[in-house]
Amino acid sequence: MKEKFNISVNTSKDSPGQPTLCLEPLQKGKNISTIDTWTSALQIFVGIYTFKFPAEAPALMKYGEVVQIGFTMTPISVT
Repeated sequence: MKEKFNISVNTSKDSPGQPTLCLEPLQKGKNISTIDTWTSALQIFVGIYTFKFPAEAPALMKYGEVVQIGFTMTPISVT
């Protein structure tokens, strides 16, 4: 199955004159229903986000750890 995307070019007030290419899926993403899926999604997000904001990595990883500890204390579905 091929996915379809919207492509747009935006400018930012933070970087005037420097356009940004945006690629957005047309279909809604999948639901995150398990802690394993959530952890995988967080790792992908952290990898992308810290490319621009590397100093935020420790706080994001700590957040992931706190969520995982909380989940082990009260195992419920993350729906």
